Amino acid sequence: MRIRIAHKLLVVFLLVGLVPMLVGVYFLSRQLHGYQQSTMSALAHASAEEVASRLSGKLEEILGALSYAQRRLTIGDRDRAVLRWPYDQFPELLRLLVVDNDDRVVAVLQRFGYLAEGSRHVDLGHDGKAPVSFKLWNLEPQLHIQIPVIDLYSGEKTGVLHADLSLKGMFEKLTSAAADERPPYVVAEDGRVVSHADINLVLNAEDMSAQPVVRALLDGAAFAQAEYLGSDGTSVLGVGMPVPGMPLLARSEERRVGKECRS
Repeated sequence: MRIRIAHKLLVVFLLVGLVPMLVGVYFLSRQLHGYQQSTMSALAHASAEEVASRLSGKLEEILGALSYAQRRLTIGDRDRAVLRWPYDQFPELLRLLVVDNDDRVVAVLQRFGYLAEGSRHVDLGHDGKAPVSFKLWNLEPQLHIQIPVIDLYSGEKTGVLHADLSLKGMFEKLTSAAADERPPYVVAEDGRVVSHADINLVLNAEDMSAQPVVRALLDGAAFAQAEYLGSDGTSVLGVGMPVPGMPLLARSEERRVGKECRS
């Protein structure tokens, strides 16, 4: 009889003491998970935002220098000297050239290759429509910039200033990180990888358009966040956003610890 009473008291003790404790542990773990989720989200968001801000800021500097030069172009012999200032100031500029309305090269400065003045300029690396467009030239990600040259007196278009901007130098600083970190990366508007710590993803122009974050951005979202498997097979929390003024998307990932990926 006493043993049965002891058993009943033990059960009551467990119900009164242990169960609430387990409930408390459960809710505490939920709170810790929520805190971890928000912290990881904030870190990934800040990383992607920094990439977008730095790329956009650099582009603004270059466009400002090109606009300054464009206002001094005359589609004549002195144009090459006008181009020298932005060309020397920004090593990211691989090529600057001025063409007339017939696409004849008036002036050119380029770090690689040769293009004769007076020759016809044909560039198949971009669509020729957007003022800033992305192109992959010989496996190197570039931005193509084109600015119309307007005569100050007549107001008529007399030619076009073309600029090829290498993104490789700009990306190298952004994708450098310690071995235990996941550095941010950049994809083009069509979802192809153009900057990543894993050079194979860049060389193969890895298509990430099926990833939930990239897919949301391609559908027009101003910001996207999702859990998925990263390129190395680990569960990650990824975020992304468009780069202002560029046909690019900034991405960042934080590794999930102790949790299976749900997508």
